[in-house]
Amino acid sequence: MSVSTIIEDLIKCYDPSSGKIDDLQLAVSNLPIQDDIVNVELATKLWNFTTRLTVGKAGDDLAIARVRHQASLVVMKGGNYNLAVTMALKAAVSWARAGEIVEGYQILKEVEENIPTERTLEFLSIKAQLACFEGDLEKAEKLLHSISEQSKEIASATCWEIAINFYKEEKLTNTRYAVERAIKFGKGILPKVKLSRMYRLLTTCCFEEGADVSTCITAARLATQLDPCAESQLLLVKCLAVTDNGDMLVQQLEEIKSNLPDWLSEALDIVLEYGKPVTTGEILSRYNNFTSCNTQLLLLKSQLSPDNMESIERVSKTLELLKNTSSPSGTEDTDLRIKARDLLWKAGVNMWEKSEFSIAEQLYTLCLDLSDTTDRMKLLRNIATCQIALGNVTGAETTLSLANSGDPNETVLHFQLALLKGEESKALELISSIKEEKLLQTAAMLAFKTNQETVAKESLRKAVLASNDPLFNLPAIRCLLRLSKTPEEDLKLFELVEKMQADHVSESELAYLADTAWNCSLKAKQNYEIMKKLLEQCARLVTRMKTPLTPQYYQRIRNCYLLMTAACLQLADQTDNQITVSEHLHSAMGHISQFKLLGNDNLDQTTTLMLLLYELECAVKLEVPEAGELVKCVSTVPYTTTRTLDRVVRICSLSTDHALSHTAIRYAIEKHLQESEPNWNTISQLFIRLSKHTPDFTQVFKLWSQYASKFPEDEAAWMVCEAWNRGVSRDDLLSRDDVTRELCQLALEVTQLLPSYRDVYQQHMRPIIEQRVTKGSMRS
Repeated sequence: MSVSTIIEDLIKCYDPSSGKIDDLQLAVSNLPIQDDIVNVELATKLWNFTTRLTVGKAGDDLAIARVRHQASLVVMKGGNYNLAVTMALKAAVSWARAGEIVEGYQILKEVEENIPTERTLEFLSIKAQLACFEGDLEKAEKLLHSISEQSKEIASATCWEIAINFYKEEKLTNTRYAVERAIKFGKGILPKVKLSRMYRLLTTCCFEEGADVSTCITAARLATQLDPCAESQLLLVKCLAVTDNGDMLVQQLEEIKSNLPDWLSEALDIVLEYGKPVTTGEILSRYNNFTSCNTQLLLLKSQLSPDNMESIERVSKTLELLKNTSSPSGTEDTDLRIKARDLLWKAGVNMWEKSEFSIAEQLYTLCLDLSDTTDRMKLLRNIATCQIALGNVTGAETTLSLANSGDPNETVLHFQLALLKGEESKALELISSIKEEKLLQTAAMLAFKTNQETVAKESLRKAVLASNDPLFNLPAIRCLLRLSKTPEEDLKLFELVEKMQADHVSESELAYLADTAWNCSLKAKQNYEIMKKLLEQCARLVTRMKTPLTPQYYQRIRNCYLLMTAACLQLADQTDNQITVSEHLHSAMGHISQFKLLGNDNLDQTTTLMLLLYELECAVKLEVPEAGELVKCVSTVPYTTTRTLDRVVRICSLSTDHALSHTAIRYAIEKHLQESEPNWNTISQLFIRLSKHTPDFTQVFKLWSQYASKFPEDEAAWMVCEAWNRGVSRDDLLSRDDVTRELCQLALEVTQLLPSYRDVYQQHMRPIIEQRVTKGSMRS
């Protein structure tokens, strides 16, 4: 099926009264429209279809922008430049409304050369709208100024269009900015009715934004003066109702009574909703004859004032009077009951928020007789909630039995009762039956506040798994971290964090979670597998930060890779399975590579040596050729220490390559001998180890003999014996001429430094040396 056919079918089957578009239609609207749309008529139909989607609020903003853009290009190809420009300019706004500002500017660039001179201001108007969507108000201001120099009317219309778009998006501050400029440019030019509409939007915006009430009243009065229509008059009533000035409100109500009598009832409804009790007395006395039911409603409202709540008894009496008062002509009894119920319900909510649970319970109870079945169920749940807050478990159970509607909210209340009664198993059973995300969140936080750890952990964990709401998940994870007792629990929590979308977590929260993961990893102590995984979580959290890393977190991620390497080496030591050992060692090498990718900037000496030692250990255990170069590298850096080289010796002792150990020991001996106060015990041990690995024992013994007097006597005796045994054990002793004789002679000489062994060793050595020397002379 061609794209043309699909679009024709889409346009035909769309029902504007449905207010929505099904999944298949939405998928089609997202398809890029290719060149098989060859006629302007179809493109125009497509354009009109997107307009219907916008009006019906059924379309996807991006899909609409994409389709409009393509339609404008098709019309442009068809040669109808004027229509194409109109489409393109509106498509640019569609892109901007969808958040694709760059695409919006791109389409303006595409049609700029085809803009007729007489439409230049229209083009600038669209650019100003895009600048506002972009948030570049300075750029928008300059464009609006340019437009106003040629046409203040177009400048005003542009600002009005911007204001309407911002208000639809509930951006009140931006709306106010735009409408104020629309009024500025339109004063003295636009019809009064249109200016009045602008002042009404300004009033509404200021009111919803919480601006100073005098500002709202001023704007509303201007709207009324320009066009004293009902909408302007009622808006002024709304602004005056929130003040303490009853006279001004009464004056405005009198104005409505005289000029718009049919609207007085609605004006009184506005007073009911927004008015302060201080104004109620004037209104009661002034409009007592208008409707006695409204009089009772106003009295009820004054009695229910959150700042001056009268006794429940007086509220009940007023409510009875209202029930027995005849409704005014044309007013349904049910409407008045609903208004009374709403006042009581709202007062109950206010009392609940003030922790006045007993009063809230009584107010909700008064609502029961005024409510239908659905509302009764809600009220019974509210009453039960108040009773739970008051600790009235029996009363709450009775109330819930009356409700018994199967509503999931009731399950939460039963769950709360189970927590109060300490019924842990029942609470766990109830939490498993709650499926709704918000209810799970409510139940989880209730469990946390009751300090019942088992239930709280399960509830919070289940709620986090079911939720994509960062405003809940992050605090919930904080709570779980506070409840966590073991590294295993810590790890499970950070596995939950990993599933959270990056865009939903702020930089400060990422920093908190990274710090916590780091601290948890350090508490894991000897559990190296969990420590490694927690460090991995910490590193991932740091890398999710969008802002450039601070030196603190740059070092933190380095330390993560370093400690992950250490953990892998420990895990390799804890198993005999060679495959597992190899896996851990290769993982360690991978973490070392990750560390190196971060560069060497500001890398301290200790960290450098630690990294080299870990890499050497991996190389030795994996038996890779680079081990020799690493030994040399560690041993020759200027800031290496004897302690470091002692560790190098221990690492190399694990190798089957004796030459590697030989090299490491020689570097260590050399470093030790450079110390101002050498540790002769350690040096002695190093020489003994070297003697076992060296292919040239004579050279080692000569070097050792230079410091023989410094070494422990027993260890020196062992070296002398080793040298002597190596010398005399050779069958070709006499044929080795000077080398072997020199070794034996040197061993004899060193015995002079061994008081405890000297006599015995010399008695044994001298005859043998003399005998062999004599035989050697005779043979020669």
